[in-house]
Amino acid sequence: MGQMCGFDTAVKDFPDLYFTDFSFAPTGDETIATALTRVLASGVCVKKCPDEVDVMKPEWWTTECSKNTKTSCPTVEKHGYSSVAFFPLNYCIPDIRDKTESNEKLLKDVE
Repeated sequence: MGQMCGFDTAVKDFPDLYFTDFSFAPTGDETIATALTRVLASGVCVKKCPDEVDVMKPEWWTTECSKNTKTSCPTVEKHGYSSVAFFPLNYCIPDIRDKTESNEKLLKDVE
């Protein structure tokens, strides 16, 4: 089992969970359960859910994100989408108010 954002010692200062793979649609031979497991396993702990300004700063991903044993922190070029915290779970979900190209593509892929 992975670390729990905001609770385990190594990620105590990183309370929010940011998904680097937000594609819930099963691919290939995946079942829906397998796809959901893949999405959850792609999570990394962040100090706060990144907004449209944060996702464009390469340094934000190196100081505000704690990679896990299976997943690296995103980069501006890959997986960066602005998000808002979904309370009470502290999951970072895509910010539908952000109309930047990366968010529009992500939201279209999720539909």
